[in-house]
Amino acid sequence: MKIHTDCRHYRGSVPCEPNKLRGKECPTCDEHDPIGLRILLIKLGAPGDVLRTTALLPGIRRKWPNCELTWLTRANASELLANLGEIDRILTVEEDGVTQLLGEAFDVSICLDNEPLAASVIVQVASSVVLGFTLSESGRVIPASSETEPWLEMALFDRLKKENRKTYQAHMREIIELDTEIDPIQIRLTEGERRAASNRLKELGLAGVRPIAFNTGSGDRWQTKRWPMSSFIELANLLAHEDSHPILLLGGPGEDEDNRRLVTERPDRFVYPGVMLLREFLAVVAMCRLLVTSDTLALHVGLGTGVPTVVFFGPTSASEIEESGPLLKVVAPVDCVCCYLKECDKVPYCMDELTPSLMFQQIQESGFLNKRESEIRAASSAG
Repeated sequence: MKIHTDCRHYRGSVPCEPNKLRGKECPTCDEHDPIGLRILLIKLGAPGDVLRTTALLPGIRRKWPNCELTWLTRANASELLANLGEIDRILTVEEDGVTQLLGEAFDVSICLDNEPLAASVIVQVASSVVLGFTLSESGRVIPASSETEPWLEMALFDRLKKENRKTYQAHMREIIELDTEIDPIQIRLTEGERRAASNRLKELGLAGVRPIAFNTGSGDRWQTKRWPMSSFIELANLLAHEDSHPILLLGGPGEDEDNRRLVTERPDRFVYPGVMLLREFLAVVAMCRLLVTSDTLALHVGLGTGVPTVVFFGPTSASEIEESGPLLKVVAPVDCVCCYLKECDKVPYCMDELTPSLMFQQIQESGFLNKRESEIRAASSAG
């Protein structure tokens, strides 16, 4: 029997979907879908970085429409890529993904991480074309092409990082040599995930409500992005004049203690679902009317689900965030923004200068609070 190993449905170890569901076999199968170029995309990084990189998927498919796309990432970000039809295969570093790749060959390999582990994979995998970053024989991360040089230079020199006015996605599109069309961050929720999120809000007393949400965290790497808890309380009091429903608190394990304290201090203004699993977090954000967050994973989730998102910036770059959805950027009114310092001893420092009254004023002026329910629902349903 002739087996179509070039078919997109072929699995090798198990029956393919056309066989399992419809009893079709290779010699006579009318669903034979031969793949074109084989593309490898390596993006490890933090989950937020992985998620915002999904905005490149439509452009990749436009450039290589019949490709087979493999994405290598880390286990803590792999769930963010679930249900994305543009990706044929997701491999993770923790589950021997690198070992598997060493026995394969690709037409195009793309490394978007300027880190040694990711770059070393590119060096070891057989590939006709390499884009992004690679590794020198001395173990140094280097650009594989001139298009990659600006992003590497920004990583090395603070002045260039601060002067940059291009978004992350714009830089990545240039590295991969994609068209300039701006595509949204890709998130695909199942109906089951949406129902579970709706039930979770119902348990919190928010049945039928699209709540305002505060994501109080900033990730583990940049603690200087954290907004004071007192500022969240004051902003909640200001927003009470616009929305009488309690505000939904979001965050990971690092924010659990603070979020529980906020609910204890102000049970009239806050509700907290606890630390959620990643896919549940995506679905709950998609149910919201407005999201207030720092420059962290939640920001990219808000953009990917079409929820009006307010993001405040101090030590990180506002310019790198692409406005692919309803987005309000509030930048600290200080000269030292975009410093990328992990610790700061200035008093007051940038997050203190982002006062609740400033945030509230800009939220009012954005018109996000006046968005019709139908507009928000349509945008979030598209995610």
